[in-house]
Order: sequence, then C-alpha cells, then structure tokens
Amino acid sequence: MSEHVQSIDTMRRVRLSAKIIHNDRSSIFDCVVRSLSSSAAVLEMPNTIGVPRAFYLKIKPANEEHECEVSSRTETQISVTFGFKQTRIGPSLRAAPSRRRGALTSARRPA
Repeated sequence: MSEHVQSIDTMRRVRLSAKIIHNDRSSIFDCVVRSLSSSAAVLEMPNTIGVPRAFYLKIKPANEEHECEVSSRTETQISVTFGFKQTRIGPSLRAAPSRRRGALTSARRPA
C-alpha cells in the first residue's frame, strides 16, 4: 500500500467478497477485499498472475462496482485506486443485452 493512498484516506480492515471483472466483462477473478477506503482497496487472492492493470471491481455485499487501477502487487495481494466511476447496482437493473453475433435482437429479419 503506498503512502500516497494512506494520506488521502484512512483504510479500514474488512473482509468482503468481490470479483475482478475485465475483458469486456467476459473474464472474472474472485478475490477478497482486505482493506477499504473511499478511494482505494487492498485485494487478496491465491495468485495475481493474469490480473490486468485496470479493471472493474464488484464488491458483493455493498453491491458496488468501481473502476480500478493497480498501484502495486505481490504474489497474493493487489493494491488498487478507484477511478472516477462508481455505480450502485440495484436489484431492478438488468445487464445490457448481449451484442455478440447470434444474440437475439428485437428486430429480426424474416427468414
């Protein structure tokens, strides 16, 4: 954890389940948030290999999603700073429809 992150905001120890989401939401890593502030977090996972430098972090209990950028990493921990975008995902919101080839669309051409 960098000194800069600590000076901005006080980190508090937590144990929250979370998901690292990247690659246009097609790749997901499970992790545990070990420390959290309004501008940063420390994530723990079995192995940090393959986790990109920027991704979305979905914290399950709070149902929040943050844009993140890695500030430091070890073999099992990643320190991240949150970007400007934070969303709260409500139960009534649905995921955007798939735009992949072959996905159902509302305007289909007759066969």
